[in-house]
This record gives sequence, C-alpha cells and structure tokens, in this order.
Amino acid sequence: MSTTFALLFVASSLFQQTTSKLSAEEIRKSAEIAQAQAGAYPTDAEIGPWLVNLARHQGHLKGRSDARSNALHVLALLRAASRVSPDCADAHKWLYDIEQRLGRTQRAKEALTEYVRLRPDDDAAAIQLFRLRLEDMQSIEQRAAFAESELKRTKLSRPYKSELNLWLARRQFERGERDEAAKHLERALLMNPMNIEARELSYKIFGETQPELQRVEIALQLIAANPSQANLIWDLAQYLDSLSMHKRAQEWYNRAIEINSRADAGPIPADYWRQLAESYLASRDYEDAISAASEAINADAEMTGPRLVRAVAYRASGDTTRADADIQAVAKLYRDHIEAIREDKDYDAAADIAWFFCVFERDARLAMEMSEFAMSPFRPSDKAKIARGCALNLNGRRDDAIATIEPLVSEDPFAACEFARIQLEQNKRDDAMKTLTQAAGIQSTGLGRQMIAELITKEGGQVPSRTIDTKITAVLDKFRRDVFDYHKRPGDFLRFTIRPESNLFEPTAPIRATFRMENIGAFPITFGEGFMARPLVSVSVRLGGDNARQFDNYLTVLMSSRPTLLPGDAFEDTISLDVGDVRTYLTRHIDQPIPIAISAMFDPIWDGGTMRAGLGTIAVGPFNTVRGPLDASPAGVDKLIAAAGASNIADRVRTADGIGALLATIDDASSKTDVAPALKERLDAALAKLLTDSAWQVKSHALVAAGWSPLNDDTTTAAAPQVRASQPIVKLLAVRLFANQHGSKFREVLEEFCSSDPDESVRLLAASYLPESAQAAIMSDSPVKTTASE
Repeated sequence: MSTTFALLFVASSLFQQTTSKLSAEEIRKSAEIAQAQAGAYPTDAEIGPWLVNLARHQGHLKGRSDARSNALHVLALLRAASRVSPDCADAHKWLYDIEQRLGRTQRAKEALTEYVRLRPDDDAAAIQLFRLRLEDMQSIEQRAAFAESELKRTKLSRPYKSELNLWLARRQFERGERDEAAKHLERALLMNPMNIEARELSYKIFGETQPELQRVEIALQLIAANPSQANLIWDLAQYLDSLSMHKRAQEWYNRAIEINSRADAGPIPADYWRQLAESYLASRDYEDAISAASEAINADAEMTGPRLVRAVAYRASGDTTRADADIQAVAKLYRDHIEAIREDKDYDAAADIAWFFCVFERDARLAMEMSEFAMSPFRPSDKAKIARGCALNLNGRRDDAIATIEPLVSEDPFAACEFARIQLEQNKRDDAMKTLTQAAGIQSTGLGRQMIAELITKEGGQVPSRTIDTKITAVLDKFRRDVFDYHKRPGDFLRFTIRPESNLFEPTAPIRATFRMENIGAFPITFGEGFMARPLVSVSVRLGGDNARQFDNYLTVLMSSRPTLLPGDAFEDTISLDVGDVRTYLTRHIDQPIPIAISAMFDPIWDGGTMRAGLGTIAVGPFNTVRGPLDASPAGVDKLIAAAGASNIADRVRTADGIGALLATIDDASSKTDVAPALKERLDAALAKLLTDSAWQVKSHALVAAGWSPLNDDTTTAAAPQVRASQPIVKLLAVRLFANQHGSKFREVLEEFCSSDPDESVRLLAASYLPESAQAAIMSDSPVKTTASE
C-alpha cells in the first residue's frame, strides 16, 4: 500500500463514519456510550509516566514558537497520561500547571486535587488546593467547617497545619473572638515559625499592647525569610532610629548597605548614606557621620542635605573650618539654582533656600524673597510657612514670625527650634527650654533634632532621652545573624545534590535523576519569590567524550513542594533529563556509549537572556553516568529484530524503542552507523510488525518510535489503521504520527477528529495542528465527559 493510498484509506474510513445524517454531537454522544461500555481506558502504570515525558519532550522541542498549538499538544498528551495512569502524580502536576496557564480553572483544580491525593507531602500544593477549595464554598460557615475538618485529618504536614490554623485565626479575629484567634495563631506559628501572614496577624491582634515590639518582631521575621532584601533591613533600621535606638539602627543600616553592594545592585543611593549620617549624628558618632555624609556627597554632589549634615558634624567635633567650607558650598549650590527653581515653580526647594539663608548663611534679603516665592501657592506647605517665619524674624518682624510659626511648633522640630530662638531673644528662657524639651520628642534623628539638642546643651539643659525597651533589645539580640551568611555561602546551609538512577542506563531507558535539597544549617530556609531562594534549578549536560555536545541550561526544574525547609529537613524530586534536543541527540546516537555529565545551578539569575550564577546560587556537578549503546552490528540487529516476537510485552516495548532509535540513527546525516540495506529493510519490517502488535502498549511505543525517521510504505500501511483504533492511546499517537509526517495532507482528517472524536485528548491533539480559529473554538467549549473512567 503506498503512502498516498494509506492516507486516502484513513480519510475514507472516517468519511464513512461521518456522512450519515447524524450530527457531530450525536456521533460524539454515541461514541461516548460505546467507549463507556467497552471500558476504553484500561490502566497501565508505565504508559502514563512515558506520556508525561513525551509531553515534556514536545514542550522543549517547540518551546514558545507557537505557544497555543504547543500547549494544546502537551495538554492532549497529559490528559491521556492522567487517564491511562490515574496514579501518576506527575501527570496531574503538569496538568494543573498547563490548565491553569490556559485559564481552565475547574480542570486545573481537578488536576491539583488528584496530585495532592497522590503527593500529600507537597506542602505548597496542599496549601494552594485548600485556598482554591475555599473559593468554591458559598458561606463562611462552610469554609470554617471545611478548615476544621481538615485539621482533624491525620498525617498533615506542619506547614499545612499552620495554614489551616491561620485561616481559622483570621476568621475568629474578624468575628471579634480574640482569645480563640490567639490560640489558633499560636498553633500556626508553632507549626511554621516562618509563616509571615500569621506573624502579621499577630501584630494586629497583640499590637495594641506592645505595638513597637510586635513591629520589630515582624520586621525580623520578614528579614529571616529573605535576608537578601536590603529594603526590609533598611526599614527596620529606620524604625529603630525612630525609637532612638541609634546604635542598634546603625547595625541594620550597614547590613543593608553591605547586601546592596554584594548584590551588585548599583551604587548606594545618596539619600541612604544621608540617613545613616543623621543616625550617627544623633548618637554623637561624629567621625562616622562625616564619613557617611561624604559617601552621600560622592554619590550625588548636587544634594545639599548631606553637606549640611557633614557641616553640623564638623562643627560638633570642633572643626569649624571644614564646617564653614561645606556651608559655603551649599550656599553656592543654592545661589546657582535660584533661577531654575523660579522657572520650575519648585516651591519646596525655594523654602529650603529661604530657611538655609536664615539659619546657616544669613542673608535677610534673599531669605525674604525666596520665602515669599515659597508662599505663592494657594495652600503653601508647612515647610514654606516655617521658612517664611524664619525670614520674618530675621528681618525684624518678630510678631509676624510668631504668628506664622507658633501653630507648627508641636509638629515640626525646625519650627520649634526657631520659636525657641525667638523666646530666648525675648529673655523667656524657661519658656524656650520647655519648647525645646517638648520638641525633642518629635523626631529622634535629623538636622532638626540635632539643632534642638545643640540649643538645649548651649543653654545648659539636659537633652531628654527615650527609655530603651529591653524587650526589643532582647528580640534583636536573639536574632540569628548567621542568616545573613546564607547568600555569601549558600552551600554551607543548603546541600543540593543530583543522583542519577544508574551508573549505566539501558540504550532506550529514560535518563532519570533525583534532585535533593537538605537544610544542613541552623535556621529555616524559605523558598519562593521574595524569600531566601527561588526554588528553580537550571540543568546543563555534556553528552559524549572527546567530541562532546554541551547543552547549557536546557532544562529548568521547579522544586516548589516545600515553602520552608527546617533545619535537618530534606526533600527530593526525581525527573527525566532526556527531553528536547538532549533526547534527540541520544536517540540519533543510539549505537554509541554516551558519557553524560550533569551539572546544575540552584537559584540562578537571568542576565542578558541567559542564566548564570549569582548571589545565593549553588552550582553543583558534574555528576557522571553513561547511556549504554545499542548493538548495531549485524548480529546485534538480528537479535533486536528477533525480539520483536518476544512473548513479554515489556521486551517488545523496548524493541520498538530500539528499532525506532536505530532507524533514526541510520537516517541522521551526521551518523557513521553503517547498516546493510537488507538489514534496514528487515528493521522496517520489524517496526511495521510492532505497529500491528496485539498489545496496545507496544503499538503505542511503536507509533512514537516510527516518528523518529520518515515513514516508508510498510510502516505507513501498518500505522494507518491505528488512526481509527478502538484504544484511545493508540489512536492519539497514530494521529500525532500522521500529522507530524504528512502535515497538510492530513488536514481534512484532523478537522474531523477535532470536531467529532469522542476522546478529548484526540480532539485537543488534532486542534493543535489546525489554525488558531479551531484551537480557540476547542478551548472555549466545555470539556466533554467521555467515559466513566475519565
């Protein structure tokens, strides 16, 4: 039978099935009944994982070149895998991922439910399923009952228990049941100390009694979850500064700066250095203040704030010459920018200039002019009012100055400082000291706070100090600083290993390896975006010896089952590495022993469109193994052909894979494999025999293997009837074979399958080869329930 005739035979058979008066929907329903009666999806524990790897291989080969088509193709294979091997966890895991990406929410939820049933140790999946199930429930009472019933189940993981208790705590808090909420919250944090949402809720519940302590505890919890986030550390430093815990704050400021520098995130912003300088100023560490202010000036020479801070620090340390130099530099910067400020109507900048020429470089005329300009808006800012009051006082209009400034004295340290000066000029020292003492509590850092402190000291007073909360210092002392070493030396805390399943793999066996993560440190390690590490592994392999092929970062593995890994805990995942171009290379060199060197990066970074090691990356490998060769000698080929008649199904499956790979190797232009034409004809005949094997598993493997090289008349004739096979996996893979091999010639058949086939996987696969309109139509239809087993 010629290839063309075989295709016509397939199309004719389908035409005869669909030219009756029955509609496509009636045909579909009739087929559903027939399939249900026949039990169309017998189970096989081996075929499901094999189809999953085929789906992954397909995804890697096509990538994003035709995203929707590829997604439908992969979805079809995964749907079939989940039905033929209902207990294949990977099938349901990948189904959930792709169904979710395609927006098929209900199907995604069904897949996730099955995956969690099969992999109860996947904490992240269990938590996600819990949240999705809650969304389906109509009332809060239903949700509460569900959460409580889940808690009663045995063998729940600690993170999942933490999530359940958190949900119940949140509900009880909203109902005003604080005591019950507190109990559940305590259990949530006991089960998972790194549950950030639970820690935040605890702040809401207990924050009224000790808000400052709670805020520091939450900040430390967030930092422990991701110690590389400089912004979190900086926020804590600022808060400690606001509590007058300047020495403590400076530790965290400097840690944030160190992390920012280590991450190569660019220069430290000048304003960060300024804040650190002001903290040193508040703690009277003038040399450090000068150093930090100098860094700010180096970062941005146009900023005036750091120069003023440095001038104040110089003056406080007795170096008036350098202080005056900085003040003159600021005066020049301001004078140079006056015209631009007027043109831009930058009223805040005008207020800064007016205030400066009142306090540091007295220029009554300029101060008055700029303060008038700053007051131009209909509602001038408080900063403008303070500058105006200072200018009025400098120009002898004391009463107007008092009327302008006095309303702001209790809110702004600069207003309080100027008002106290006026009181001192009026010989009202007691009133001035009272104003200054009260104002000292408005801010704990900054120029205003420093000027108040200097004025109090000058008048012989004692600068009030805030009582340091010993509970906060205890919490800070207890925090493990070695968590900051994680991103310097991640391998000292997290052991990442890869273990190939064998030192010598059979020629057609999947190249499987186990990826293992173990916390060997003394603190929890958190995974996910915004946490300590992204649980992403980038895999590279080197295939061959002297003339090896390198496949860099060809595969990514998401190890997301454990959001938190406690000290001493570990988890692992086993995957097949032979997908995409790696699988193609191994297949087309089946007659050669292939050394395989596996290396990987955990938590790599993207840089210029590729992955590389960055801060916190763990690079491992190479881990070595070998893919053994298939004997392509005449005797070896004879033995392979003879195995096509083996009594054992597994042997015939391996034979189908081997013959397909050997034919692909012979067909490869770069191959040096020399097989006599007569032997090749016998190989084709043996593959044709396997395409009509009595076992559907063998036919399935043979249909995939036949696609690794061009079909000839014998294999086409043998494969053609499988397009209308009663076994859906066989039909699915036959449709895939002819669609790949014959393209547009198979279009009419694909259209019929897409519209009328009773099996969803076949419909999806057919649609993946058709135009976008057909693909969109099949995705918009409600999924058809085909059999009881589906």
